[in-house]
Amino acid sequence: MTRLGKRIAVLCLAPVLMAAGRIPLDGPLVCSIARAIECASDLSCGEPEYLATPPTFIHVDLDGMAVTLLAPEERRGEIAPIASVEHLDDRVLLSGIEGYRSWSMMILDDGAMSLTIAAEGTGIVVFGQCIVADQTRP
Repeated sequence: MTRLGKRIAVLCLAPVLMAAGRIPLDGPLVCSIARAIECASDLSCGEPEYLATPPTFIHVDLDGMAVTLLAPEERRGEIAPIASVEHLDDRVLLSGIEGYRSWSMMILDDGAMSLTIAAEGTGIVVFGQCIVADQTRP
């Protein structure tokens, strides 16, 4: 199995891994994007159309204050700076601004992730699962 294949396998098992315990929310995380929906100001909703190639995996670096796209390959390395990080009980809340869009993300200590993106006339809600970045190594 290739290195990328092993990482994908671990990320796909994230819900099983998380059932065994909580993840620390003070270091780097890798998150898979499971589902996304976009709604326009006229209340029409559907699959996000703002990107031709939506992200599927992201790296959340709380110390480095950045979210980096890991996949798909053609978008690998794109960075969204984190403007603020707040730790509250069993979750971490992140937010930032990228171009004319604002975003906020919440990651629970069971790994569940929710992300919202606000842009002119549209909003996107994304759901996924995160694991500690070290767990992606074989």
